[in-house]
Amino acid sequence: GRTKYSAAGASACSTVSSGYYTTGCNTSNNNCTGQSQCTGATYCSSGVKNNCPSGYDDNTTAGKTAASSCQISCAGGTYVATANAACTSVGTGYYKAAHTVNYGSTSTRSACPSGYDDGAAASAQSGCKISVSGGKYIATANATSATTCPNWTYKGSHTVKYGSTSSCSACIDVDSGWSKASGTGWTSYSSCKETRAATSISSYCSSGQLTKTQSSASAWGTATVSATFQADPGAYVTGSGASSSCSRCGANDYCAGGTAAAKDCPSGYPNSAAGSSLITQCYSNTKSRAWTGSQTACTKPTGCYSVTCNACSGEACSYVAYSNSTGTGDGTIKSGCSTNNASCQQTVNTVTANAGRYVSGKTCPVCSVGTYQGTNGATVTSCSVCSGNTYAASEGMSACSSCPSGYSISGTTAANHDAKSDCKISCAAGTQVVTADAACTTPADSWYSAAHTVPAGSTSGTNVKDCLTNYYTPDTTTRTDHDSSTDCKISCSAGTRIVSANATSCTTPSGNWYIGAHSVSQGSTSSVNSCLANYTISGTAATNHDAANDCKITCSGGSYIATANNTSCSPVGAGFWAAASTVSQGSAGLRNACADGLTTIGSGSGADEAGDCGRVLNFNGEKVYLRSDKKTTPSLNVSISGKTFYGNMGTGVDGALKIKSGSTTYSVYDDSME
Repeated sequence: GRTKYSAAGASACSTVSSGYYTTGCNTSNNNCTGQSQCTGATYCSSGVKNNCPSGYDDNTTAGKTAASSCQISCAGGTYVATANAACTSVGTGYYKAAHTVNYGSTSTRSACPSGYDDGAAASAQSGCKISVSGGKYIATANATSATTCPNWTYKGSHTVKYGSTSSCSACIDVDSGWSKASGTGWTSYSSCKETRAATSISSYCSSGQLTKTQSSASAWGTATVSATFQADPGAYVTGSGASSSCSRCGANDYCAGGTAAAKDCPSGYPNSAAGSSLITQCYSNTKSRAWTGSQTACTKPTGCYSVTCNACSGEACSYVAYSNSTGTGDGTIKSGCSTNNASCQQTVNTVTANAGRYVSGKTCPVCSVGTYQGTNGATVTSCSVCSGNTYAASEGMSACSSCPSGYSISGTTAANHDAKSDCKISCAAGTQVVTADAACTTPADSWYSAAHTVPAGSTSGTNVKDCLTNYYTPDTTTRTDHDSSTDCKISCSAGTRIVSANATSCTTPSGNWYIGAHSVSQGSTSSVNSCLANYTISGTAATNHDAANDCKITCSGGSYIATANNTSCSPVGAGFWAAASTVSQGSAGLRNACADGLTTIGSGSGADEAGDCGRVLNFNGEKVYLRSDKKTTPSLNVSISGKTFYGNMGTGVDGALKIKSGSTTYSVYDDSME
C-alpha cells in the first residue's frame, strides 16, 4: 500500500513519515521504494499527495497533513461566510481586516458602530461611515447625530468616518454697507447672502432689498433684486434690478404706492398736489363729487401666516361717481360697483405659510406626517422630510422629534420618518429593552433572547423567552448567561435524570445506569453512566442510581469477583470456598481459604460453604472429595489422623465408589456431582 515503503536491499518496510508521500510505487500502488515531503499547495495523507482545494492554496508550508491546513487569504473588507467558500464582501455596515482562513473553517465580520453603517464594506472600524445631510456636521468624534451648521456657515451632504469629525465652511465677510442674511443649516455657499435695505437707497421706499449671493467658495455674484421694491403711498418705483429706487409722485398724478407707476388724474379732474396717493385727491374747479366707499380686503386662507390682496381693477373702485355738469346730483356709475358707495372685494394675490404648512398656489396646506416646515411666513412650496434620527408623527409639524438615545432610523423617505416606531435599536443576543425607549440591557432573572430589533415606544416583548418550567438561567447581568435557550438549565439530584429533551422534571426510570448530581441544558438530555456488562440495578428510587456501586453482579456459590470491575465471576480455586454473593461495581469479591492441609473442589457447590473444605480420597485413579462436615445420612466416614472426614452417600447418583449397606447400594460422591 501507500503507507509503507522500502529502499532496494532494505530488510524491512518503513512507515511513511507524517507530511510525506510514498514514491516509486507500481501501478497497483504497492512496492513503494521511497518517500518525499509535500510542498507548496499540497498536503499528504496516508502516503498520498493531494492538491489543496481550489482557492485554498496560500499556505505553502511544507509537510501539511490535511486539507484543513490549506488556507485562503481574504483581503480587508471580505470574509469567508460559509466553510470552504471563497472570500465575499462583508457588506455595507460591516468591517474585517485582511486575514487567512483554513479550509473547512469560516471567519466572522464585525458590525460597524451604531449609526456608522452607511459605508461600503470596510477593512477596519475606521472605515465605517455615517451619512450627514446638508446643513449639518459631526462635531464630536463617534457622535451618532449631526449638529446643525451655525449662522453664516454652510456644508453639503457628506459622509464621516468613525473616529473623525467634519466642519462647516464660513461664508465670506460682509461688504461695507451690506448686512448678513440670517439662517442656520445652510447646505451650500449659495445660501450666503448680503442684503441692503431699499430705504437706504431711496427715502420713498417702504420695503424691499437688494441681495448679493455668494457664487463660489471665494467670490460673490452680481447684485440682483430679490424682492420687488415697495414704494410709499404717493410714490412709485423707478428703474429695475440694482438701479431700482422710489420717486415721489408729481403734480396732476396720483400714486397708490407699492409697485404701481404714477397715474394721470382723470379727464375733468386733472389737478392734484405732488405726493397724492388716491384718485380722490384729483380735483376740478367745477366737478368735485368723490366716492365715499372703500375696498374690502381679501380673506386670509386657513393656515396662512400672511396675505397680500389684489386691488380691484378699474378706477370705479377708487373713484366711483362724479357730479353732473351742474354740480348737483350723481353722474354715471362706473363699472365694477353696483352703487355709489358699494364695497369692491379684493382677491388674494400672494400668501405666506404658518410653520407646519407650505404654500400651494394661494393656499397653505398642512405638512404631511414624516415632514416639517419650521418658519412662520415661509414661502416654500413643499415641506422637508425629517432627516437623520428624527420623525414627525403628526401632520403640521414645525419641527421633527428626535429618536430616543441609542435609537436610529434607516431610510430617507417620509415613510421612514412618519412615526416614533421608525426609530429602532438593535439588541445583541442576551440583552433586552425592559422599558419603552430604554437601552438594551441584561437584567438579572431567568430568561434568554436572540439578537433582535426593537422599535421606540416598545419593549423586547416576545423576543425575550422564559425558560421551561424548572429550568433557570444564571441570575446574573452577564449577557452570555442569557443569549441562548441552552443557558436555561435544570438541576437534577444524584440518581435522577432528564430522559427526553425539554422534560420539565428529573425522573428515575428503571435500567442499568447511574449518575451524580448534575444540571442539563434546555433541549438536551442527561448523559448517564452505564453499568458494566453483567452488572444490573434493581429499583427506581434515586438512591438506586446515584453511584457506580449501585450496579451489582451476583456470583453463585464457589465463584467470586476476583478483581474490581470484572464482568464475570471466577471459580474460587482449590483450597478456597465462597458462598453465593452480590458485589458492587468497583469492588472485588471475597473467597475463604481452607485450613492448612484441607482443600476444596475449587468451584460450584463443592466450594460454596466452609464444610466443603476436606481431604481427597483417591480411588482407582479418581478423586472423591471428602467434607469436614457431615452432610448426608448415611455418610462415608474416613478417619485421618484422628479427624473424621465425610463422603456424601446417596442412591440417586452413580459414583465410582459404591458401598452396600444391608440391601441398599450407595454411591459415594462429592458436591460437584449434585
